[in-house]
Amino acid sequence: MALIRGHSAVSPGRSLYSVPDDYLGPPDYDIIIPGGLSMNNIWLIIIAVVLGAVAAYLIPLLIELRRTVEALRNTVERNLNPALDELQKNLRTLNSVTGNVEQVTENIKIFSRAVGDVGRSVGAFNALVSSTGASTAIRMMSLRTGVTAAVGFILTNLLKRGDRR
Repeated sequence: MALIRGHSAVSPGRSLYSVPDDYLGPPDYDIIIPGGLSMNNIWLIIIAVVLGAVAAYLIPLLIELRRTVEALRNTVERNLNPALDELQKNLRTLNSVTGNVEQVTENIKIFSRAVGDVGRSVGAFNALVSSTGASTAIRMMSLRTGVTAAVGFILTNLLKRGDRR
């Protein structure tokens, strides 16, 4: 049997890439440092130290964050609650004003209709006066013409009678 590329031996009928029956996996590359520490142990120690540093940083950070949130909540309760109460009062006042505006608007609509009715009545009265005035003017002119004709006739006849005598 011959050694080929790190494999122990190739049996007849097997390819170069077949796994031999006695193969246990890749070799363990664990490096042993003088003093008895392996590389895996060193990595575990480094990870533990990093996690300890992160925890040492995060614990005070979380405590300070809790204090900040409590201070913010107290500030909000102290300053924002009165502002919200004032806002609710303003909203009630605004709703009241809106109701008043709606009532005044309705009154203005009623008043506008009344003014329109008065305008139509004045227009009808004006038309009546105009037609009556025109009728009266025609009557007056007719009367004047009649009186003028009558006076002219009387004067003419009186003057003619006066000539006869």
